Amino acid sequence: MAIGVGFGASINSFNQNMLIDKLDGKYIYSVLDENETPYSRNKFTLYLIEMPIEYRWRTSTPSEYKFWRIYAGIKIGYLVANSSKFIGDANTIKLSNISDFNKLQYGLTLSAGYNTWNVHLYYALNTIFNNNAQVSNEGLNMSAVKIGLIFYLL
Repeated sequence: MAIGVGFGASINSFNQNMLIDKLDGKYIYSVLDENETPYSRNKFTLYLIEMPIEYRWRTSTPSEYKFWRIYAGIKIGYLVANSSKFIGDANTIKLSNISDFNKLQYGLTLSAGYNTWNVHLYYALNTIFNNNAQVSNEGLNMSAVKIGLIFYLL
């Protein structure tokens, strides 16, 4: 058993059907209908500095390298940059440093597995966008959930 504290960087890309545009210095959000507005790419990307804090439990010994592990904790991230890219049939929109993203991102993490293969889960506890981001006068209550695999080289 141990407490693990880390520091690192991450890039998170979200492909979605929400157009982010800028008009008269204000960001405008709208939901796209692909039949009305055909597009080949529509995504936003977040660049974060992160600090995970985990409680770690594993069954390893000094001579056994195949073991069970469970790591549970929190991850706090600070948004250092962001970008948005829309490529449609009619136009291309590229934006960066959009002020409507929450600078602080945080959530719960859980990793579990045996030997080198592990499942990883992240559940955000706050929204990606702040209260200024709205579609039809309603806030964008969009949060991240990540599911993935971790492969450890031992």
